[in-house]
Amino acid sequence: MTRGAPDRRRVQLLKQRGGRFTAVAFALALGGCSGNSGGPGVSPDTVAFLDTLQHKTFNFFWDLTPAANGLTPDRWPTPSFSSIAAVGFALTAYPIGVEHGWITRAEAADRTLTTLRFFWTAPQDSAGPNTTGYRGFFYHFLDMTTGKRFQTVELSTIDTSLLLAGILFAQSYYTGSDTPPRKRSAPSPTRSTSE
Repeated sequence: MTRGAPDRRRVQLLKQRGGRFTAVAFALALGGCSGNSGGPGVSPDTVAFLDTLQHKTFNFFWDLTPAANGLTPDRWPTPSFSSIAAVGFALTAYPIGVEHGWITRAEAADRTLTTLRFFWTAPQDSAGPNTTGYRGFFYHFLDMTTGKRFQTVELSTIDTSLLLAGILFAQSYYTGSDTPPRKRSAPSPTRSTSE
């Protein structure tokens, strides 16, 4: 086997259809460690590959998610709608970026708060396309600019769960001192799901 062959196989695996979120989840799970020593028996090439994968995965979420509303695109580089599952993954990526020193804690807290405010204030109703969700569940895909339901997609229990997992992760990561007092007055973003 030639040097670099395992990396090519990994890249091919990551490019396969359906592997997108698996790869993202894998990279983010590994990113929770502050530096990958790789453990005993792991080659420096593998450690370097994992570090690169983590950084590039973080950059996807940070660079492609608009700071104005926090909606993460479903895919790239083609124009896309936002996936609420991807937003949940983004909310977990920001603290990983902080722990690795790629962004500051204040930057991550600000982006997270923007995202949470968007979902807190988004219209929820069963009537029509001008809503984001209904009774605490969100539509699978949202328009990247308006945040409203994309075409006629369904309310998604699994994607709402992935979004809420990101919200809960953010809740456990940030403290009240992460944001200025004027920003902390926002109500809990999970209130509507318990009503």
